[in-house]
Amino acid sequence: MAAYLIRRILILIPTLFAVTVVTFFALHSAPGDPASILAGPEASAQDIANIRHKLGLDQPVINQYFRYLWKLLHGDMGISLTTRRSVTSMVLVRYPNTVRLAFASILITIILGVGGGVIAAIRPRSILDNITTPIALVGVAMPGFWLGLMLMYLFGIKLRWLPVAGFTHPAWSWGGIKDIIMPAFSLGFLGVASVLRLTRSSMLDVLGKEYIRTAWSKGLSEWRIIVKHAFRNAAIPVVTILGMRMGIFLGGTVIIESVFAINGVGRMVLRSILTRDYPVLAASVLLIAATFAIVNLLVDVSYSLIDVRIRYD
Repeated sequence: MAAYLIRRILILIPTLFAVTVVTFFALHSAPGDPASILAGPEASAQDIANIRHKLGLDQPVINQYFRYLWKLLHGDMGISLTTRRSVTSMVLVRYPNTVRLAFASILITIILGVGGGVIAAIRPRSILDNITTPIALVGVAMPGFWLGLMLMYLFGIKLRWLPVAGFTHPAWSWGGIKDIIMPAFSLGFLGVASVLRLTRSSMLDVLGKEYIRTAWSKGLSEWRIIVKHAFRNAAIPVVTILGMRMGIFLGGTVIIESVFAINGVGRMVLRSILTRDYPVLAASVLLIAATFAIVNLLVDVSYSLIDVRIRYD
């Protein structure tokens, strides 16, 4: 296992390097000039040229990239083109909020998707099975921002049960839990349908196996059969799709953080796109990619914990 972990961690290095290359050159080849945006509509060509020179944007792109990479290797993500603040400090302040939202969203997906899928598999063609599947399918067709606005209107404005914007309380306080409910549900509900259907089909497949029938014939309790024998053997594809959903949720924070005015990396990405703030965008994408890569590593490691037959050389 240790050798496998070392190999996977070493693979992260060229992966993240490729992310920096693609992100940097894609951003610099995109239309739009940050110097023109900073100078304003009334600026002259000379004013724009002066700003480009001050920001180093008049140098060859390849030189800009190597300068960026050298600073990155020393823990410096650069300076924001619009705020002139350290990108590292800007990202690190917002990153915990984004991770908090993404993990809360995956928790919502696990509770509703995995829980609903297991219950639907245990009682196939029951009323509960017939109800959960259509409700979950609604989540596929429902945009997260629209669901967020509806939740905000109902529970935030009309009923006044939940705060409508921002993370204004400590994460583990009751106020912090109330802060996260609507954003996490808006993002997490989008993944419920796929997780529920996969969990249900995997559980039904396992429940039809011979060893499950043997467990029933031995008089084992339903709880032990479902949890220890059935779900554990059906969990690997479910864990795989949850890891994939985590990547989708990290990307989805761009919209949800904007809807709920959350001071996170996703909202900062959207603002940086509008202002062509290359350093902030590059740092944000790199951080999200690194987080997703680590999540994938944890998913791979969890396989051997779920199924003892899986071993990594």
